[in-house]
Amino acid sequence: MKRIFCFIMLSLLMGFTIQAQTKVKEIRSGGIQIIREETPAPPQQTRVVFWTSQERQGPIKVYVNGRYEGKITKSYWSAPKCGASGCVTVTISGKNNQWYGVASDGTRWYSSSATLSRGCNAIRLYSSGGSSSSRSRGSSSSHSSSGGTVPKGNPGGDAISSSVQKIGDAYGSIMREGMSVPVEGFPYFAVNAGYSRFSSGFIGLKYRTGGFCGLSLFGDFGFLKSDYGYPWDVGFGLCIKDFAWDLRFGNTGLCPNYGLMTDISYDWYFTEKFGVSAIVGFGLGDTKKNDPDLIWTWGISFSYKIWNR
Repeated sequence: MKRIFCFIMLSLLMGFTIQAQTKVKEIRSGGIQIIREETPAPPQQTRVVFWTSQERQGPIKVYVNGRYEGKITKSYWSAPKCGASGCVTVTISGKNNQWYGVASDGTRWYSSSATLSRGCNAIRLYSSGGSSSSRSRGSSSSHSSSGGTVPKGNPGGDAISSSVQKIGDAYGSIMREGMSVPVEGFPYFAVNAGYSRFSSGFIGLKYRTGGFCGLSLFGDFGFLKSDYGYPWDVGFGLCIKDFAWDLRFGNTGLCPNYGLMTDISYDWYFTEKFGVSAIVGFGLGDTKKNDPDLIWTWGISFSYKIWNR
């Protein structure tokens, strides 16, 4: 009987010990042992950062539920984080919240429909084109923070602008985060030599910024004269690792009066310094015409990194 009793007591003691270990932390300091119960983390609040991508309108006063919260004084290319400089960040609770902005010229500023969630929510304001005095009070946008979607303050074209905004925000977020990710060999400055349908035989220079993502600036100069003179082009690109979307403008042997081209390029460096590049794209030629020609290009070149990190 004593053995059974001892076994039961030992089992209970072990059970209490395991349960206690999940509820407390031991903090040892100066030989004194302190046992502290863990408390659950407070629920995450619903925060909203109001921002705009438009410029030249001056400061925008932001009102939430009829209360003035601050001014937007800076424009952003893509959605900023809560607390960003030049934006207005507020904490919102409850349902059926209303907000709008008023620029210095009196125009009202609204957003597309939004569904708020816990954490940080970015709301972009854009001009409605009407003055504050010319619009009724009931026309301001209403947005539910409980998960519902409600009508917008500016119905015309909002579906398109909202889609473009989402695509831009997503790509901007990828670029912003990717530029801070270091990659061996980036940034770099390189010289290229090769052939393209746009520039014929050429030599060029390219500077690539950032890390995993970044921007590129480049210029190519053709050494084979065509009927329209020596080819040349300059441009920039948005890069994700070795791929880039480029926009270039210049004189081309394909047509007179310059060409405007968009293309996809890929750089493959088979050593630390040497590599090859390939492009394919299309664009407009003879840009001074009312109805420009459709042109296309492909090209390949050898690259050498003069400098890289």
